Amino acid sequence: MPHLTKFIVTTLSLAMLLLPSCGRKTATFSQADRKAVEVAVRAVHGTDSLAALQKRMERKGNRLGSVVALRELGKALRNESRFEEALDAHMESLLQAEALDDTLEWVQALNNIGTDYRRMGVLDAAQTITTVPRSLAMSVRTHPSLRGRTGLSRSTASGTST
Repeated sequence: MPHLTKFIVTTLSLAMLLLPSCGRKTATFSQADRKAVEVAVRAVHGTDSLAALQKRMERKGNRLGSVVALRELGKALRNESRFEEALDAHMESLLQAEALDDTLEWVQALNNIGTDYRRMGVLDAAQTITTVPRSLAMSVRTHPSLRGRTGLSRSTASGTST
């Protein structure tokens, strides 16, 4: 039953996040900023070390670093079959990415949440969650005015990488 509760909360949260964010400006982190954060986070191994790094980045005001650390912490927890904890980390990553208006991290968090649910065997939740990023990408592809909001290029939205 706790999986169903988390699924309902996740679904409602997603609906609430999508509606008010349409007119807001997206976060603009340079590729260099993103790469530097990725390198710093990926150099840390182990769930305890990742959790400590995330807290340290949050305390220092490195909001992107906190989101990326939560993403990687969730993946590490999932790889250890600690699915509930992974889901919690990815949910927090989603909330922080939305607070930053960082759609790239937001979409990654949704994909990770869907993977968490799939690994937990909650396939209906996994399918529902993973259709949101796909829907967002299709909206960007068909509505060019949304591209600035998402930070996605036309090629990213159509499924190819740049």
